[in-house]
Amino acid sequence: HRFAEGDTFTLIICAKDEDGGETCRSEVLPVSLLEQLEDEGLLPGFNLLAAISALGIIGILRRRTH
Repeated sequence: HRFAEGDTFTLIICAKDEDGGETCRSEVLPVSLLEQLEDEGLLPGFNLLAAISALGIIGILRRRTH
């Protein structure tokens, strides 16, 4: 997958706990960095972004329960 040069990719992670509390965090990643990582074989498509998102959500939820 290729993006237009100079663009960014915004990753937004939100988590909601059982008490109704919710928090979101966003990170802006330059597309050039994502393409470089993908070209070097360090970013196997967007599966890695999904994994990072899941880990972020787990981290947020663990912090809220402890």
